[in-house]
Amino acid sequence: MTFARRLTSASSVLVVVVAVAGCRGQTSAEPPIVPFRGMHEMPRYDAQEHSGYFEDGRTMRPEIEGTVSREMEIDPQVGTGLDADGSYVLSVPTAVVERSGGLETLLRRGHQRYDIYCAPCHSEVGDGNGMVSQRAASLGVTFAAANLMDPAFQHMPDGRLFLTISNGVRTMPAYRAQIPVQDRWAIVAYVRALQVSRGDAAVAIADTDNDQLPAGADGCPEQPEDRDGFQDLDGCPEADNDADGIDDAADACPLSAGTAGLSGCAGTVAIDPADPLNIRLGANIRFENGRDVLKDESLAILDEIRAFLVAHPEVTRIAIEGHTDDRGDAAVNQALSERRARVVMQWLVQRGVSGERIQSAGFGSARPRGDNTTREGRQANRRVELHVVPPAVEADAAAPAGAAAAGGV
Repeated sequence: MTFARRLTSASSVLVVVVAVAGCRGQTSAEPPIVPFRGMHEMPRYDAQEHSGYFEDGRTMRPEIEGTVSREMEIDPQVGTGLDADGSYVLSVPTAVVERSGGLETLLRRGHQRYDIYCAPCHSEVGDGNGMVSQRAASLGVTFAAANLMDPAFQHMPDGRLFLTISNGVRTMPAYRAQIPVQDRWAIVAYVRALQVSRGDAAVAIADTDNDQLPAGADGCPEQPEDRDGFQDLDGCPEADNDADGIDDAADACPLSAGTAGLSGCAGTVAIDPADPLNIRLGANIRFENGRDVLKDESLAILDEIRAFLVAHPEVTRIAIEGHTDDRGDAAVNQALSERRARVVMQWLVQRGVSGERIQSAGFGSARPRGDNTTREGRQANRRVELHVVPPAVEADAAAPAGAAAAGGV
């Protein structure tokens, strides 16, 4: 590099340094110089303002049909803590326990989250005398955190406690943004365990009878749960599940109250006299709203169906059909009806009915029984039906391709 070029370069650097130094401490009303503006001047829109960016002119974008966001909770009870009628959920939803892999895992997670978010105010034992309360008292400041051992909190519905954590109350801030839905329910479960164990955390999460239920949530901590599909989360064994006076060991329908003459069954499931291919049910099989999770109230009728199939071996094959109303996406309804029918089939197979005797199918909203424009009609359309599969149809299904079934033409 020649001397002249080096001098020119040095002069250029000196000019830049002097120019920058000269700008120090000065202000300007002019916008900054941005070589690549990109999103620097991206227009801002208010919630209801018109936007020319989208074809429909809407700034607020609706949900994309047939999709859910990653953080969206699709179970209304889990997400809101409220039943369909708007009342508080009385206890932690079964779906929450299932997602955690069991109550013990849920309580241990709740213990961790409680110690992080709740113990500073409410204390580790839940009496309201946490570090924040103690510090406030030392400064002469009035700060009264709630005593969770108080009877008012012990009798509070779990859904209300969940919403209190979510939305806050009085001086307690909302934790909806900090604590995920599942963890909020875990805290609720742990608070209940603390209350039962009178604030002893070690007792709350201990499993004294080895039935996979921590003592704080175990109604019978010295007696193992019998795990028979009936109230298996209360921790107590039940000798007569349906309280019909017939011990479970001699009861053909231990989940539905019946009579001794019918071996403990109510006899509400039978072949329809007007239609020998239809199996009449004494009650509807009900599921959680929008899900394929059976409600506890459905166990009795499922128990009757199981007993009916055991008592009638001549019914060699049945078809379980799921149906929905026409609200929502047709493809979603179709898939839901299929899953619900399959869940009923699996329940029966898990309790001793041969899988070879059962087939399942879903029809979505294609076969309505009632008027979908009325509440009663939609409710009638949300159903599970059972039908006898005639032997000829069974033979057709079993025949190899191209071959005629027995009795076929």
